[in-house]
Amino acid sequence: MSESAITRLWNAVKPPPPAEKRVKKPMTAQRRKQWKMIGGVFAILLLGGVGWEVYAFITSAPDRAKAKFDEAMKDMGPGNYQKAIEGFTKAIAIWPQLTDGYVERAIAQHYLSQDDRAMADLDQALQIDANSASAHLVRGQIFRDRHNAQGAMDEFTKSIQAQPGLDAYYERGQIYESQGEHAKAIADYDQAIAYLRYAPHVYRARAYAKANMGDAEGAKADRELAASYEHR
Repeated sequence: MSESAITRLWNAVKPPPPAEKRVKKPMTAQRRKQWKMIGGVFAILLLGGVGWEVYAFITSAPDRAKAKFDEAMKDMGPGNYQKAIEGFTKAIAIWPQLTDGYVERAIAQHYLSQDDRAMADLDQALQIDANSASAHLVRGQIFRDRHNAQGAMDEFTKSIQAQPGLDAYYERGQIYESQGEHAKAIADYDQAIAYLRYAPHVYRARAYAKANMGDAEGAKADRELAASYEHR
């Protein structure tokens, strides 16, 4: 008996019979161990990648802080001290061991008459680096402006001991001169000039000290040198 048209159509479109179900074999202990090892390796690789990223981020902190510090230094001028303070604060947040960040922020704060904050920053800088010549120098300048001559003298001396330089010798010479110790002042000015020969303000200060000692010729020579270096 021939198939009807309807039967032929159904045979053409009907779904195929279901395949024989595959019997799922139980996972052996060895297979389970292999999968566990694969999972462990994957986890180690994943954690290792994250760990490297964290390590790279942490170790780059000093460089990132220095970049922020350099940006803040561009604002160290009249009218921009508060902006500079904000920049130094960001740099310190990235790298709390940034000694120069505390020192420069203290200088900006000092210019804004925020001396208590400045001294706190300088104390922090000296906790990080007890031999920070710049921290002792700025502390001395704050003591000087507070009319604490002995405190200033001690800090300038510590700055010289940590790293001799023009500024500390000049500042200490000013304290000696204010106390009438002209010879000691001149000795410090001599040291300052040894670090920077072309420093007009030091020659003028030395001229003043020499005049107070009765050395008119020496004072005149220093004033002439100061004038010549200023014109340079």
